[in-house]
Amino acid sequence: MISNTWRCVRASVTGTSHLATNKKCQDANAVLRTKDGTDDDVLILVVSDGAGSAMKSDEGAVMVCS
Repeated sequence: MISNTWRCVRASVTGTSHLATNKKCQDANAVLRTKDGTDDDVLILVVSDGAGSAMKSDEGAVMVCS
């Protein structure tokens, strides 16, 4: 059974340059709590900073995190 010792808070915030140019946040993050092969708890954290100058960077950031 996975223990309850892990606590995680995550957020993505629209930056000031994105606000000035009326663009949405292009960052993404993900958290996965699981077990490894020896039955130990494992916490996997993934973050992706979408490049604001690239088309569909928000979609790419979400894809990386999924």
